[in-house]
Amino acid sequence: MIQSQRYGHAGFRPLYYPGGPALIAVMRRAMPMPGLSSDALRHAYSPRFLEPLLDTNSNVFFLMFSPGFGQNAEQPFYDAFAGAAEYLKEQGCHAVACVSAGHFDAAGAQRAAMPWAVRGRSARVPSWIPGFHMACWTHPDMRASVLDRALKALELGAHGVCFDTVINGACPSAAGDGFAGPIGCACPRCREAFARETGEPCPKIFPPRHHDGPDRFFKYADWRARATTDAFSGWASAIEKSAPGALTAASLLHPAQANASVIFGADTRQIAKRCHAILAETNGLIDFNKSGLAYDAATLEILAVTASGCDIATVPWHAGPRLEAPPGPQLWRAVLGEAASCGAAAAPRAALFFDPGTLTPATLAQEQFEPHRASARAFWNWIDSAPEVFENLAPFAHTGLLCDPDSWMRGGHAAGRVFLAMHATLSELHAPFRVVARAELEHGAPSHIKGLIVPPGIGFTDHETGALRESGVRLLFIGPAPAWAADGNNESLDASLFESPAQRVAGLRLAEARHNGSPAPYMQHRIPVPGRVARALETYPRVTVPEQWETIFGAVQKMRARAGDDLVVEAPPYIAVRLWSDESGRRIVAHAAHLLPGFQGPSRMRLCVPGAQSARILTPDRNRITYQQDSALSLEIISYAAIEFRME
Repeated sequence: MIQSQRYGHAGFRPLYYPGGPALIAVMRRAMPMPGLSSDALRHAYSPRFLEPLLDTNSNVFFLMFSPGFGQNAEQPFYDAFAGAAEYLKEQGCHAVACVSAGHFDAAGAQRAAMPWAVRGRSARVPSWIPGFHMACWTHPDMRASVLDRALKALELGAHGVCFDTVINGACPSAAGDGFAGPIGCACPRCREAFARETGEPCPKIFPPRHHDGPDRFFKYADWRARATTDAFSGWASAIEKSAPGALTAASLLHPAQANASVIFGADTRQIAKRCHAILAETNGLIDFNKSGLAYDAATLEILAVTASGCDIATVPWHAGPRLEAPPGPQLWRAVLGEAASCGAAAAPRAALFFDPGTLTPATLAQEQFEPHRASARAFWNWIDSAPEVFENLAPFAHTGLLCDPDSWMRGGHAAGRVFLAMHATLSELHAPFRVVARAELEHGAPSHIKGLIVPPGIGFTDHETGALRESGVRLLFIGPAPAWAADGNNESLDASLFESPAQRVAGLRLAEARHNGSPAPYMQHRIPVPGRVARALETYPRVTVPEQWETIFGAVQKMRARAGDDLVVEAPPYIAVRLWSDESGRRIVAHAAHLLPGFQGPSRMRLCVPGAQSARILTPDRNRITYQQDSALSLEIISYAAIEFRME
């Protein structure tokens, strides 16, 4: 979160920096290529290469510590980390050790650990990447080994530990069995634990698949997530006892998507209660303009309302198969601002860039990337000088999209996917909204909300029903409206509209629809795999805006009009816009990030905040207000801008 409970206002400024001999060892095993012994990569954790990174104004460095080779083989990694931790501490920064929690080296020092390996349904041993096996989380020796390495990191000067690859052992794509739910581990120990802890006989097909019976499948998914949480809790408790005040974090891939318990075997909300920070990685998007960053705004906004008390960071990975230099400074800044507007912090990846000709690895510490470091430095300097941008403000809108991960658990992948498809549709077409946590309904209508979109599978309690009816909030149900809401004031939307994913990227469709003609000037490539991506650079790969987006968006606009939601945002789909306000709603700050800066296409945004008496741009850049009349403002978005509206 931008206002960190641990670090203060805008004080959590992470940088993800894999490097040193640990990274070289992993890459030699996983994907051998020339140039791995480059000076920048081998000595990445030396003062020579750490000092330039201090120019980014980052203060929390996530460094690779133990990728799972075993302590004997990893002594050179430990030595490099200890030197980096000492240097960073001298500079007033913190080193967080990334310790592998879900995989281990399949040969060498860890050969004796083969009993830890995940067993698939066919008893085979699936790999995470070539040379590394996923680890069985119920094995006591595996848990003890992970804890030993975490405590070793603290002994060597780490400010905290980030348990990396928490999801391994549950990821269906890594296990290679297709999407049938969490593959988990089918070893005898896991079978016995499942039967003992659930009181259910272990099914013949284990782990069970969704089509073997949803009840059985979700019971397994819930058990698998509890096993993950139990292991993580044990590590966190041991760290707290051994090193009071040390930071405990977890790295989760797409942690909130369509219920992490079902997809990835990790209950993000439960893990968040036991750690100080969550590092959300996102991979696999298409590179639209050869200089894109990929991360997931939906994940960050879900985490912001469900993982309360945690600092949230996202690692914006290079978008697509190209591995050349990092995205340009303007996009770097846009991502920092966009993540902040989602209630999180971007943790830019500062290494693993490759020269396209020689494949020689490079890091952000090298001289050619000084403009990138300067861009990050300028952003954080601005945040320091303008605390009013986020201080005492919260995400604001008159329309809410209800978030209830428990319903995703009951409804499976489809229920979560409807939520994400609606999120992408509202984001691209710029219907101002915010994600509303189910817990907000305990105290009546959510703050400032006039209309609420209710995804399928959510059953309201009598208390929630009474609060919603009394508040006068208009509801749009995806699926049939319940009897108590069928009073003519609420709307419903056929859930089948979300069943067919678009065959083309949504941004391309919207550019075609909204800009009168060929989409070619706005998006350069079509997606080689149908239905892969919804929003350029910002949406989880398995989710797309539905083909029936016009019908869906029309229903949303009708509900907004009837509810009196008169906020207006007009912009191309690749400009992300989010609103924050104070408790009274009298001061509103709009955040706009251009996710394709320099792209040959429209870059103008128009905002209308009825009742606004004044507006000013808070960011110190060349964005200029070009038109203002009747509470409407129009301006060109170069990279990232924050605009303040005051009602008085």
